[in-house]
Amino acid sequence: MDNFLNYIKLSKEQQMIIFLFGLFIIIIAQFDSLLNSLDLKNFIQESLTYISIITILSFCSFISTPLINLISFIYRKFYYKRKITSYLKKLTKDEKKLLQKYIIEDISVQYFPISNGVIGSLKNKELVYMNSTIGTYGGTEFAFNIQEIPLEILKKHPEYIDL
Repeated sequence: MDNFLNYIKLSKEQQMIIFLFGLFIIIIAQFDSLLNSLDLKNFIQESLTYISIITILSFCSFISTPLINLISFIYRKFYYKRKITSYLKKLTKDEKKLLQKYIIEDISVQYFPISNGVIGSLKNKELVYMNSTIGTYGGTEFAFNIQEIPLEILKKHPEYIDL
């Protein structure tokens, strides 16, 4: 199935052309006199179902990217922000202490050993991320950046980390 899908990959322009052509055929199929004069009545009657299916699929394929972008935006804007706020309200003392430095010093990166359980917990909660897999200071410490949304929330609500 994957080979077939890779085979039929079309650009957005090609998808739009297929959609418009199919829509044109479907509209023309409504005019019997035009079909008779062009001698297309038998062809349209036999293939209208297939043309309709192809038209619907090309339309769905064409709108899928903007639809996915919209859903992703809604997720980031509402659900993700709510989830992160919930995590920030339930931080342990160690986690709060670690996050305070990001806010107090107005920095976006700190260095920690990969074995640090507190930074691992914050990483699992998607509050920070490992900037690089290449360690510094002799290869024992790694860069951890604070995510953009948690940083915004903490700047508005420093009380979540006891500031």
